[in-house]
Amino acid sequence: MIILFIIFLATSFIIALISMKDFDIPKEIKTFFKIKPVKGTIIFFKNKTTHYRG
Repeated sequence: MIILFIIFLATSFIIALISMKDFDIPKEIKTFFKIKPVKGTIIFFKNKTTHYRG
């Protein structure tokens, strides 16, 4: 019985993923999560931390 439930759940999940091909994240959310990666080197000294951009 549990195996039948797991098979049914997996099948319905796969069908739901296939039907969401036209689903797209809104533009506002895309721009909110678009973060420029930090490039450079961070050096830790005894008393301070320095970031060199590169």
